Amino acid sequence: MPGLILICRRGSTSLKLPCRSRPYSFQEPGTSAMSQFDSPPEASTSSGQPKGQYAQAPVVTEDSLRWRPKYVFRPPPLGPGLGPGVRQLRVPAKPKNIVHTITGWDPYAFKLPSYRPGRKMITFIVVTTSLYAGVRYDRKEAKRMAAEYLEQVKEMGRQPIAGMEEVPRCINVLTTTLPEDTERDRSAIYFKKYIKPMLHAAGVDYEIHTGKMPGNLARKLIDEIRTRRLEEEAKRPIEQPVPGTADYVRTVRRLQEIQGGTLIIGHNTLKEYLYALRKGWLSELDLVQAARDNDEPDAALSARLAKLHVFDDPADQLNSDGPNVGNIDDEPAPPVLTRLQPQSAAPEAGSVSRWSSWLKPAVQPPPLPAFELNPPFEVDAPEPTPRILPAPAQLPTQPPIAIVAYDHPLGSMRWWPLKSWRLLFGERERVRRGAETALAILNCHTRPLRGPSDQRYILARTGSELGAVGELEAPQDNFLTEEGKMKDYDYTPLESGTDLDIGSDAELHYIRAFRKWPETIASSRKEWYTQLPKKLALARELARGDREPTKEEVKYPPITETELRQQQLDKERRWQNEEEGWKVTRAGSKVAWDERMEEALYLFVKSSEEE
Repeated sequence: MPGLILICRRGSTSLKLPCRSRPYSFQEPGTSAMSQFDSPPEASTSSGQPKGQYAQAPVVTEDSLRWRPKYVFRPPPLGPGLGPGVRQLRVPAKPKNIVHTITGWDPYAFKLPSYRPGRKMITFIVVTTSLYAGVRYDRKEAKRMAAEYLEQVKEMGRQPIAGMEEVPRCINVLTTTLPEDTERDRSAIYFKKYIKPMLHAAGVDYEIHTGKMPGNLARKLIDEIRTRRLEEEAKRPIEQPVPGTADYVRTVRRLQEIQGGTLIIGHNTLKEYLYALRKGWLSELDLVQAARDNDEPDAALSARLAKLHVFDDPADQLNSDGPNVGNIDDEPAPPVLTRLQPQSAAPEAGSVSRWSSWLKPAVQPPPLPAFELNPPFEVDAPEPTPRILPAPAQLPTQPPIAIVAYDHPLGSMRWWPLKSWRLLFGERERVRRGAETALAILNCHTRPLRGPSDQRYILARTGSELGAVGELEAPQDNFLTEEGKMKDYDYTPLESGTDLDIGSDAELHYIRAFRKWPETIASSRKEWYTQLPKKLALARELARGDREPTKEEVKYPPITETELRQQQLDKERRWQNEEEGWKVTRAGSKVAWDERMEEALYLFVKSSEEE
């Protein structure tokens, strides 16, 4: 509100009341008090008043005490050459951005503020910018390193093949799933992303063998090794096989396998590979039992399950003395059944029923001559003489191996910082490790694999002189108490100071539930066998027709006895395989090693290392 000066009369003097605005000058005596208000707006404007300001209030004297002061608002001038009745033209507004118009974005939202951000905002900007710059630099350097490594091997892929008989080099890639890992092909994905491009650039083929469960790869390799031993035993080797024959193809494949090599990804894969070599090659092989297992793989397991007697019928146990083979009319049995049974007394004349004539055939068969039962029907056939294939004195030469120390922490939250660091800034290390492994395979520089020669490692953590194999073949009850709980055992990695320790730190990152895997298997087995009698009784009750099935049973038929037997076989096979896989790959178990492996295994190394 503009300044205002009021003069009130108090006695014979004048009192001035100033306001907050600037002071005003008093009017000279004798001047009309209304002269300034009666003048037109132009006159006041020309006197130097600012635009849009209120006019100065006049000084009130004693002659004009009855007059009430007013405020006069003077609008700013319209411009040069414009009168009071002419309006000034507005400048057209700048057209808006079409993107802002369509999307409805605020054009000022993306403009930097004119003020300095606060301390928290500065901290956030610095941290996020640093992380982004670090990740960006890591990815850029990894891409540059991969391109440099590819340039080193491109010339290998451009070399021509010598002839039609030359086959391309093939690498066997062995991968396994980490214990309790839901991502089945994690290690295979690592190979395809960091090692496969190098092999493709060099013109080298590969074949992946993946174990979906712990111990699955070892069983597969053991079966292949035993099959090869049986084939070599059945066929006499030919020194110079004729091209085009099966022996020639087999020889070429064997040579290609040795010239190619084996790539092992992960320490758990190394354990399964050496365990398969130890059990497949360096153990005796029963040819008769191997033939039986080939025809009926589950014969031994079925025989072991039959000794449990969980499917025995109580009604059959009550009539264990033998069923009554006589007919309902107490008539003598037919001649064929008579010879299979001891001679009984002839029936009395009055004991023949009137239904006997209906049950007799129209034409009586001639009586069979008396004969003696063959021995196979009276006693069990003698077991064939077992033929044992002894283990070789030395492990046959195997393809050179390359070991990748692959690891992926699982489970506990304490590994999250490590996983985050590897995810954000570990791309260069993964590219470098994969490329150097591929270069070692392509350059074919090898040296003998250094195994533990100290007997303390071979006999460590086991009370058997068989070493690792004795521990792996030990019964599962050694790790469980009578209540089915796990015993305390040392699960820290067992170091030997040799090449067998490559990637052994991965055992520290296993999920904790895998340490008590035998206890989990025992609990599942106990639960299934507890529910079995109820399911078996229901299946037999419906199969015998003791009662009619309910509507729910008609809509959802319960499991039959045959299905229960098959389910038992499948579950026992799975539990047995899981127990064997746990023994091989558990944390703290040693790698299966034998002194006969020293001169047969070779390791791919860099060209700078001593061969």
